[in-house]
Amino acid sequence: MSIVPAFFIACAVFFLAQTVLAGNSQHWLPAERIEQIVENVRAVMPGWTITASEAEVPEGWYGADARSVRIEAARGELRFKIWLVPKDWIAIGYNRATGKKASWGNILVGQEYKAIVESQDYSIKAALWGVLGTTAMLTNNGWTSSQNIFKGHIQEVDQQTQELVNNDCGDDAVCRDVAADSLIALGVPAREVTLECALRSPAPRYCLAMLGYWPGHDTIRILDKVLADSHAPAQAQKDAAVVLYSLNDPASGPALVRALDTVSYSEAKPYLIDALGRMRYEPAGSVLLGHLHREHDKSLAKSYMMALAGIHYLPAIPTIKGACATTAFSSDWFIADGPDWFTKAAETALMLLTAGWGRPSGGVRLLLLLPLHAEVGNSIQVTTMLQNVGDKAMPFYLNPSAASAELLVDGRKYPYPLYTQTQQEALDSGSLEFQDSLGPNAVRSNTIDLSPMITEAGIHHIRTHWGTAVSNELILEVKAPQKLSGIVGAATE
Repeated sequence: MSIVPAFFIACAVFFLAQTVLAGNSQHWLPAERIEQIVENVRAVMPGWTITASEAEVPEGWYGADARSVRIEAARGELRFKIWLVPKDWIAIGYNRATGKKASWGNILVGQEYKAIVESQDYSIKAALWGVLGTTAMLTNNGWTSSQNIFKGHIQEVDQQTQELVNNDCGDDAVCRDVAADSLIALGVPAREVTLECALRSPAPRYCLAMLGYWPGHDTIRILDKVLADSHAPAQAQKDAAVVLYSLNDPASGPALVRALDTVSYSEAKPYLIDALGRMRYEPAGSVLLGHLHREHDKSLAKSYMMALAGIHYLPAIPTIKGACATTAFSSDWFIADGPDWFTKAAETALMLLTAGWGRPSGGVRLLLLLPLHAEVGNSIQVTTMLQNVGDKAMPFYLNPSAASAELLVDGRKYPYPLYTQTQQEALDSGSLEFQDSLGPNAVRSNTIDLSPMITEAGIHHIRTHWGTAVSNELILEVKAPQKLSGIVGAATE
């Protein structure tokens, strides 16, 4: 007999010997805490009869740890169950010996337990979410809590999950994939089991999605294999592309370049293209340009142009310039076309490649765009651009350099305009929600009215500073207000 089944039997005998709930509770969950949880469930499920009792391994699960509490709910003919297990409980959701598969569609992690909710009724799941905890699923915001739960024991978890899968599933590939999927839902970071699952074709979706949490050679090798398979399901292609994009690892460059020729799913390709641009993988320049020349899909063509700008591939300039509606970059152009970079991708790519950006420093470079006309007494709209030229995402609003960032008009200092007018109004009302992170190559822009700062006609000099980065210097001619001639045309008979 193997060690794991022997341990399971020992635990089962021990728990069957307990005759009262308190006997179970003194080991991991006190009886008064169980009653409190039951009351919390009753509060959100009025009209239901809720009872709790000791239990063993929940139905359909396979594992050595038999600690659990079963909560049963009934209302007329309606039924659902909740299994409470320790937060560090490890099991797989398929018991091949009994032929039962567990239900893991809704597993929540609470303060000192995990709750496995067995119900297909969405209203029940929704009512219990938050009351019993938040999702334990690794691919749905459960990763951080899993790292806290198993801190210092990750290697042991990996070994234990491999033993469980080997004992229950043997060489049964379907069983092994179901086991890997259930561990992800349970919030157990089982690296080797998941990598093996992701390597199979067609790979289960959640196994592929998990690979982003384990960067490195093995992950890139598996994703390369998935993307090289032109017959791989469309969703698998997209999941693999999304993970490679999230890795932002130059070592994945060759795999990304190869995938441009093998991936057919249109929703997957933008991630491949954007990943090459974001990591500035220079060897991809000629390949991306070749694809751009052959691309008929306008959306993908825009992705290619932005990636080529990210790589700073200068041979692409003539092609990108030919796709531009304008090559005169002014604040008037920016305001008229709106702030959506992708809408004006060709012009944006050309601006990134050829505009007179200031000296980059600290992973940032700055650009100011002139208005076409400026007149005292009227709005003088100048657009500021800040691009992340570093290798990693950077905070924008919460950036240490933001506090000291400046706009200089004729040598006089003003605060750098962090917020648009709409954002400022939302900030003042307390309703502002914003994405602080600025990814590699990403640009943050704002347009500011300089008319309160410029009240005299003549030549004015404008710059911005962000940390040690300095923008280009704008030399702006502001004209005096035009006077009405006072001439009234004569009436004609």
